Amino acid sequence: MSNEPMSSHMEDYLETIALLIEEHGHAHARDVAWRLNVKMPSVTSALKQLAARGCLDYEPNMPVLLTPLGRRLAEDVLKKHRILRHFFQNILLLPPGAANRLACRIEHEVDERAVQAVRTLTLAIESRPDCAALRHYLHETLSGTQSVPDKTIVNSETGV
Repeated sequence: MSNEPMSSHMEDYLETIALLIEEHGHAHARDVAWRLNVKMPSVTSALKQLAARGCLDYEPNMPVLLTPLGRRLAEDVLKKHRILRHFFQNILLLPPGAANRLACRIEHEVDERAVQAVRTLTLAIESRPDCAALRHYLHETLSGTQSVPDKTIVNSETGV
């Protein structure tokens, strides 16, 4: 089992396998290839690497099974993805496809603390009565009915 950090590419494989199992009760290499739009030799190589890391049990022509480690890693990525996608779609009002693509790109780079901050902000904006004016402002501004004021946003640490 490798101690090297998991690449975003390998995380995508774990996430896809977990989603396939969630949706269909099983995952096969050909389904992973189709979902990720990659060729079978790439899938076979990735599955062997993930098996070597202790993330899944893989035998050719058999369903792919996540180990407890693989399940935990996949759930971590899925949780980040879902929180980020929800924020982009429901708070920033991005179209579902754009929200999903952006969440997919960011989920591999953002740490747990930042994801929890996004989750806390999302929950506050969606549910706190004192955020009603902010919800209204975001909806009006981001849904295209008003233009966003063109002001410089200043970084409090750098002054830029």
